[in-house]
Amino acid sequence: MATFTLTKSTTVATLKELFNAEFGAKLRVYSGRSQAEDNATLGELGLTNEGEFACRASLTVGSFIERMQSEHGLKVKVYTQDDWVAALDGLTLAAAGQVKKQAVKADMEELIAYKRDDNESVDNESVDSEKSEPVGVEHSGDEAPGSVKEQTGGVKFYRTSEDKILAGVCAGIARGFGIDPLIVRIVALLTVGFGFWGYVILWMLMPKRNK
Repeated sequence: MATFTLTKSTTVATLKELFNAEFGAKLRVYSGRSQAEDNATLGELGLTNEGEFACRASLTVGSFIERMQSEHGLKVKVYTQDDWVAALDGLTLAAAGQVKKQAVKADMEELIAYKRDDNESVDNESVDSEKSEPVGVEHSGDEAPGSVKEQTGGVKFYRTSEDKILAGVCAGIARGFGIDPLIVRIVALLTVGFGFWGYVILWMLMPKRNK
């Protein structure tokens, strides 16, 4: 069980170091849509609740991110140990620190555990859906026939407000593949005409994530 003491005077650098030492993965802390400076304090980032944050290594990345936001008002993301790509939500914190360097989505999928040990204690969050669903699937209500989810073999792509610039299409595709949104945007720009019309079509087809 890892325990982090969060106070308004705690710096971003301190929290990132503690997280890395505990799990081996990298933690990114955000101020709005940009990464916070290492010397920024959690108070400056809007820490809403000072105190201890306890979590097990078996906690999933997605649940960790949600708890940090809901319990302490902090926006964070978990990245692989080489800071190459964001860890998939279905990975445990322990597994996130074991992902090999310059990993792709398939590498992380191999590390996802769909079932927990019967003797393992579950943290204070609902993880039933994470035990049985394929990686990349998100709940956002009923899906219409012919949706992007249906056309991509179960991998759910959705427009997201996180890291978006226009409609969240590139950010949604990047999240689905577990890569940096900048890579998708560069590919879209290089394809010029196809990228433009492809963006418009995906804008119409991709559902928007309901938070």
